[in-house]
Amino acid sequence: MSRIVQILRPAGLLLAFSALPALAQDFSERPGAEAVEICDGSDSLFLAIDRERELLVAQRKELEEELDRMELIRESVRQETARLAALRDEVQGVMDALVASEEAEIQRLVTVYEGMKPEEAAALLDGLDMSITMVIFSAMSERRASPILARMNPVRAQAISRILVEMAKLPEDRNLEGIRLR
Repeated sequence: MSRIVQILRPAGLLLAFSALPALAQDFSERPGAEAVEICDGSDSLFLAIDRERELLVAQRKELEEELDRMELIRESVRQETARLAALRDEVQGVMDALVASEEAEIQRLVTVYEGMKPEEAAALLDGLDMSITMVIFSAMSERRASPILARMNPVRAQAISRILVEMAKLPEDRNLEGIRLR
């Protein structure tokens, strides 16, 4: 069964009428209205609407699947973030334990040097690497370090004194150039 469908375009407005030819005739007589008749029948219009509906349903399904995939990715990222945070905390714990262990060893070494006679400590510290000597002197009390420093090689004692002064400054203000070690 074929029905007449009229599409009216008054001032850019698109209207469709089906099975109401009298109403369509009335609107088509208005000024500025243009009537276009499609005699193909309303069945093709319904088929076009059904196709459009199928496309919309398929697009909605694709969007829902994409949202599901995105939620899975989001959950995976949350889990990975939690795993990395736990790993970071574990590494920080190990680092803290290492630092505490190193500080305990340094303090033990300082206690040993502080317990020695100043002449013996000075002789041993004169022969150590400067970085180790500096770590030991940095951790010693001034009262214990001064007799040892007084008995060390004068050039090395000057270098240690200058390094201690520079270490007290801000890093960008330090100047360790020209320090003689021997």
